[in-house]
Amino acid sequence: MLKESTKNDIREAYSRVVKGKKFVPRQGQRQMIAEIAKSLGTLFEPDPGGEVNSVCVVEAGTGIGKTLAYMAAAIPIGLESNKKIIISTATIALQEQLVSKDLPEFKEHSGVEFEFLLLKGRRRYVCLSKLDLITQGVQNKFSSLPMYPDEVPITSQTDRSITYEAMIDGLAIGKWDGDLDNWEGSLEDNEWRSITADHNECTGRKCPNISNCYFFRARDGLEDADVLVTNYNLLLTDLISGGNGVLPSPEDSIYIFDEGHHLPDKALAHFQSASRLKGTAIWLRETRKILNSEIVIPDTLDEVRRSFEIFGELTEQIEQKLLLLLDIVPSLIEVVEKSKFSHDRNIRFSRGLIPEKLSKASLDLHNLILGLIKVISKILGCLERHLENNTNSEKELIEDLHLAVNSISGRVNGLHLLWESFSGGVEKLEYPYVRWISEVNYEGKNDYIFHSSPLMASDLLKDIFWSRAAGVVVTSATIRSLSSFKHFVRISGAPAHGVYKVISSPFDYSKAKFVVPEMDSQPSDAEAHSLEIINLLPNLLNLEQATLVLFSSRRQMIDVYSGLQEELKETILLQGDLSKFEMLRIHCKKIDDRVNSAIFGLTSFSEGIDLPSHYCQHVIIAKIPFAVPDDPVGAAFSEWIDDSGGNSFMQFSVPEASLRLVQASGRLIRTEEDVGRVTLLDRRIVTRHYGRAILDSLPRFSFQLNLP
Repeated sequence: MLKESTKNDIREAYSRVVKGKKFVPRQGQRQMIAEIAKSLGTLFEPDPGGEVNSVCVVEAGTGIGKTLAYMAAAIPIGLESNKKIIISTATIALQEQLVSKDLPEFKEHSGVEFEFLLLKGRRRYVCLSKLDLITQGVQNKFSSLPMYPDEVPITSQTDRSITYEAMIDGLAIGKWDGDLDNWEGSLEDNEWRSITADHNECTGRKCPNISNCYFFRARDGLEDADVLVTNYNLLLTDLISGGNGVLPSPEDSIYIFDEGHHLPDKALAHFQSASRLKGTAIWLRETRKILNSEIVIPDTLDEVRRSFEIFGELTEQIEQKLLLLLDIVPSLIEVVEKSKFSHDRNIRFSRGLIPEKLSKASLDLHNLILGLIKVISKILGCLERHLENNTNSEKELIEDLHLAVNSISGRVNGLHLLWESFSGGVEKLEYPYVRWISEVNYEGKNDYIFHSSPLMASDLLKDIFWSRAAGVVVTSATIRSLSSFKHFVRISGAPAHGVYKVISSPFDYSKAKFVVPEMDSQPSDAEAHSLEIINLLPNLLNLEQATLVLFSSRRQMIDVYSGLQEELKETILLQGDLSKFEMLRIHCKKIDDRVNSAIFGLTSFSEGIDLPSHYCQHVIIAKIPFAVPDDPVGAAFSEWIDDSGGNSFMQFSVPEASLRLVQASGRLIRTEEDVGRVTLLDRRIVTRHYGRAILDSLPRFSFQLNLP
């Protein structure tokens, strides 16, 4: 358990910050500190044995002061236990707030001596090797390797060349540090991707530019840092690759997941794989052409040349197999029952079961790809041996070739995962895999994307994370569904024996109204429901100066906006017309200028935005935010629950909708002084049997339900 000295360190650090910042101590904040400290205190048990409570999940309402609470509790414990504190967030804004404000202020006022560092992924830094290659022009064939053939260049070659030359100049005079977020100009995604490397493409210590690499420079303080701040993507990528790649090993780390309700979805996205048939075939063809026909490999690399010949043979066979699948898919669409989650151009395989014809073709593909992986590994090994010879006259060519083949290796490994799944080679988990095919149109031609995903991330997270981490804290204002942690535990794989606590917001929600007006239409009749919203909105928007209107579907948002009078449209900022940041900026300025303003937004405006006080006085929610029916993973999850004897609507759809409604209504009260109104334009919350459970999960508003 915690030493008395560590307990005192936590108490004193908190007291100093409260005094230094002139905060008013909050009981909920103290409670959160105590819960985290008690949970992480098991790290000091000499023989934990069995199930210890080193996992603490805290749903802390708005206004608790979560950041100070977890810093005050976890940082002294991390220092005492010699564990790194890894704080992971879902948004860049929160990461920047932590490193530019929260952590420096805590260090200044608490008296706790520690170092912290912001860690970004490789894609946030320029790759000097790629930048060198791309500015050398067409004589260097490696710069034209088609890594992502389905991306269409947006800017001209001349414009890109000017940008890249400006980057080199900025780096040379020290005006730029290689960080995308600090580049003053604008870049399209494909422009930035062409001069950055992911973990598969990066050659690490073998790179000739390693001494000047900005990604590795940013990690110079990694060993000395006690607290690391990073994003979910980097953390999950590191865990999936085995841990201890960029970040410390899980066994030596205490993790804090801020905005922790995102963890299951973020993890699930990392375990998914996809491949476009024609797109992949084109990529293989163009890569083979460049590597086998346009690059002269010297006699000293005879082994590499022979391996490239095998590479060419295998990629040609894989390309042919992929194109043959184009003929199989239409017949599958005819015989496989159309999925209810989407339109007729998509099919999901019930229970993840693949028809024998497709399964056999997928197995053939998978075996060919395994052979290709072995050849690529052999090529890389040979190139690395030659790189060790610093006097090799072809050193520059070998370095460039190593970078190119390493890039190819990353994408081929992704193909391996996909076709292993479609061949039935990953059925070793508690839950089935989800597999589906979507039809797309690319450059006027039909193509198919094959997708594979675990049903839930829980199984895989248990293996790579929960069973290994020294300590874990998960916190957010919304983690529970229908007032229970059960749904989070199921989809995240978090151990049931962990500490699960709810700390209510100190704000008085009863000062705000939650209104469900009388309505004649039901959301199931989309046209009638939208028309009634159009008729109600003029009066609703005039109730307050600042309004946030949230929709579950873009179609309904556009339909409602289009049906409003022009005079009313002038007061509305519509998501999609401007960036999210610009919409919020304009909205706040209009309110400051005492001009009415309303934001029409979708799910992304239901969380993560802060419009306190007079910037948001009324939140209008078009309907209970049930998940859209075209999500294949959600559809498969519902199917699995029903097949297991459960009720997918009550066990999945309603809990998910409850969580989203809590998040949406939570946009109203952001400070102790906030008041206002939430209006839900969906009578199902008072007329359907599940409505009471959803109502009970909401904050304690002053409810006006207009019951019949």
